[in-house]
Amino acid sequence: MGSISGPTWLGKLEDQLNVDLWVNNHQDNVELFKNAVKEYRDQGWLAIYTRIACLMCRESIDNMKGRVLLQVLPSNAYDGQKVLEHARMYAREFEKVGISKDRFCIKIPSTGPALSVCPILKEEGIATLGTALFSLPQAVAAS
Repeated sequence: MGSISGPTWLGKLEDQLNVDLWVNNHQDNVELFKNAVKEYRDQGWLAIYTRIACLMCRESIDNMKGRVLLQVLPSNAYDGQKVLEHARMYAREFEKVGISKDRFCIKIPSTGPALSVCPILKEEGIATLGTALFSLPQAVAAS
């Protein structure tokens, strides 16, 4: 008798949340992922994650009107300093991949500490949008 393998944990999560997770195994993204890991390996996983997200936006932006949107980590929703640092990290990476400030917007969790950094980012020319989380699965999908 042969064994039957079920769906992976990532597949189950994707099905349960009813969203497409960008970290799944699309062959189109393998080289992009490998190059980002190689280039940023000494800077930690958040730098790699941010780089990949911005590179993927660059691949898509010509097919879009308006802005591309990326969200800071929802796990930092109650730490304004970490939200500010991640938003600035996105801005630096967008600049590196050739996406100007008028073509991106950073989604900020709608908590007091996180929203408190929006005026600072606005002063720096970085557009923001308050976003809400209503459940743990949403937070997992967004992180």
